[in-house]
Amino acid sequence: MNPINKFNIKKFVVGYIQTNMYLIINNKKGVIIDPGFVDSESDALIKKVKSECRKI
Repeated sequence: MNPINKFNIKKFVVGYIQTNMYLIINNKKGVIIDPGFVDSESDALIKKVKSECRKI
């Protein structure tokens, strides 16, 4: 299952990179998420796919 499809991510930042953002690699597509602006579902998603993420 695609974890990004399981969660409704409403708060995210794309194309704006800071040191505390995460790039989630999903099906060769990058989603940049700022942990300062995520809701609880997005935070759960980041934790769930942490092995597929790398901090940038």
